[in-house]
Amino acid sequence: TKYPYLNVLSDYWTQEYIVYGTKDKKTGKTPKYSAIRNQDNKFKCNCLAYMCGRSRPCKHIKFIKTSLLIGRN
Repeated sequence: TKYPYLNVLSDYWTQEYIVYGTKDKKTGKTPKYSAIRNQDNKFKCNCLAYMCGRSRPCKHIKFIKTSLLIGRN
């Protein structure tokens, strides 16, 4: 008998948060950014500040953390 394949990655979960950025003065459009949180409370954001900032938390991640009360004692 063969054992069913156990997917180790099935225990992981992610939560996606949509955060609106600052309104552009020239176009008048408000960009949407996607911040993703995993089971270890680590965040990733698709904004330019996070990608070029050596993975330091951007203002969108800081906003989500303060809204969810993550990282406070």
